[in-house]
Amino acid sequence: MEVFNDIVAHGAVSFETNGLKLDSIWRSQIGLPRDSLTVIFTISTRLENQTTYFDFIRDMPKVRAVLVDFMQPTLRPKTSQKPSTQGNYAFRWFDTPKDNFDEFLEL
Repeated sequence: MEVFNDIVAHGAVSFETNGLKLDSIWRSQIGLPRDSLTVIFTISTRLENQTTYFDFIRDMPKVRAVLVDFMQPTLRPKTSQKPSTQGNYAFRWFDTPKDNFDEFLEL
């Protein structure tokens, strides 16, 4: 919870200054360790230096690693209104380690 709170406390003003909009944060359920967070931002500006853009998360004391994937949406929302029902975020790819494949299929 501490890292979640630290990201949120970083503040909307700070995100907007850097061309970011915090969309969601959630704890891993399948495929990643339980102490992993997935953080989704919408980026409204061209990133000049993609390798250092998320240093504010890397620099948090409890964060051990940050992996960044830039993804292009397959379908853009037509309005800025939030969805009326909860949906699921779907990846275009999903890697399951060979050692965990049978366990994953049993789920």
